[in-house]
Amino acid sequence: MFSIMESGILVKAFGLMETLARTSDGMSLADLADRNSLAKPTAHRVLQCLMTIGYVEKADGAVYRLTGKLRTLVLGPDDGDLLHAGEAPLRALHEKTGETTNLGVLRGDRVVYLIVQESTHALRRVVEANESDPFYCTAMGRAIVSQLPVDQQSMLLRKARLVKRTSQTVIDSGQLRAILQQAAHDGFVIEKNQTDIGVTCIGAPVLQNNRVIAAVSLSAPTVRFDAATQASWVKLVKQTARRIASSLSSPERVNA
Repeated sequence: MFSIMESGILVKAFGLMETLARTSDGMSLADLADRNSLAKPTAHRVLQCLMTIGYVEKADGAVYRLTGKLRTLVLGPDDGDLLHAGEAPLRALHEKTGETTNLGVLRGDRVVYLIVQESTHALRRVVEANESDPFYCTAMGRAIVSQLPVDQQSMLLRKARLVKRTSQTVIDSGQLRAILQQAAHDGFVIEKNQTDIGVTCIGAPVLQNNRVIAAVSLSAPTVRFDAATQASWVKLVKQTARRIASSLSSPERVNA
């Protein structure tokens, strides 16, 4: 049985890792301590432990950041199958549209990107595999949460820290519920300028046995969206999500 001291250290360690997971540039000791309401010597001691076991590294500029080893904690038991099933369909969607395509899963109140096929256009949104975004402002997150039971949606909305990523981000819980309801009806969702100004995303859920397990999204500069393109891309994103679900349910995979 853990002692109170040991439990406290675990809470501090996971708090520091969760804070680092929200930035790709790393954070200083002072900022980490402040964000987690820790004394700097305490934060430093916990970070040293995390560095020793390989989950945190100290980069140039005296900032701390997560290492790739954390992927083993981020990936769920079925994510390996998702990676395998999603690679070819996502690449095909990328080749047909020329835009950035993503496959992601919900972890807590954030979506984690498992696969990113990045656009070759100079003007694009850049995100890397293993990065995460809040569910409430992303097409991928909304697509997943729209398929969850209403009580689970309400719990996520209560738990999430609803802050504006841009001036257009919807953070009113009533409006978000309406968006989720519409997404559940349509089978897809479009998010424009709410995660990043100038970027529009289309998301569609990946369903297996009537249970949402992931989502596919396509992101592109808003200036490259018009009515015809949007309709075509919505169709392709939904087809890609169904193709991944079909691959996961194929006899070959079930018997593998």
